Amino acid sequence: MVVIHVKRNEKSMFLYENLVSTPISELVPVLVNRYNLINRVKRLVQAGRDLVLYGPLKPYDQHGLTEEQINNLDKQKKSNEAEEVKIITNSRGFQVAYRPDPTGRRNGEAPIPETAKIIEKALDDAEQLISKDKVDQKIFITEKELEEAIQTVKGAVMIAYPMGIPTFDPVQEIIDDNEDLSGSADGKEVLDPKTTTLWWAGKELKKDKKLSDYLGRNEKTKIIAKLQKAGQGAPVREAPLSEQEQKNLMAYYYRKQEEQKKLEENEDDDYISAAWANPRALKSAFSGIREVSWRGFK
Repeated sequence: MVVIHVKRNEKSMFLYENLVSTPISELVPVLVNRYNLINRVKRLVQAGRDLVLYGPLKPYDQHGLTEEQINNLDKQKKSNEAEEVKIITNSRGFQVAYRPDPTGRRNGEAPIPETAKIIEKALDDAEQLISKDKVDQKIFITEKELEEAIQTVKGAVMIAYPMGIPTFDPVQEIIDDNEDLSGSADGKEVLDPKTTTLWWAGKELKKDKKLSDYLGRNEKTKIIAKLQKAGQGAPVREAPLSEQEQKNLMAYYYRKQEEQKKLEENEDDDYISAAWANPRALKSAFSGIREVSWRGFK
């Protein structure tokens, strides 16, 4: 099985395993769907954190702050941090932890601490599942695991809000796979399986060919491939050294320069006693005689 390390731009996304005989036309849609599903889970984690903190989203025509709220915004933020959350019964008859949203977008009816922990646990597990560390750990993420992570968050939200949350809340839209991302930054990251291209070694893998046409028949191969929108040309080549490697290299050359400065400033001949300056060092190494000291008799 060929192991494909899938990237988008310079970001590591996931590992995928497939036969070398797989047509590119079948491989690309699978990779694109897996990529989109990972981003969907990522958006769910972000929206879920807001839900736990400030409750469901208000209707869009109620977004924003009143003049009084704007004047008291700083005071409200300090109050949120200093005071304990108030447990109240909402209009539907359920207990919630009331915490006003400083942005005025959410209704402040957060889940009570007991159920909030259930949602947070589901969100933490989902976040860990899509972590980029999975690539370093050589762990493969399956579509089933990603779908199960979404369903686990759905179940946790249902426990916290038995009567449900609004259909227009981002969490519910993501769970239902009914998002409208047009015009948003997240929307630009969504790929279309029909138009996305796959690149490896600086060349596009044509959809009328198979992996074996590029990699040969060796199944024990690992490649780094990048997903790219059609018409954008080849992906930008990555720097040969990572940011940390570049820092280490600069530090190394800096130390060398400092050592060279010290040598140039030192005009003494004290280096003669150094081991590397001994003209007989090679002979002594082969004869096994090193650092022999002697002194004559008086």
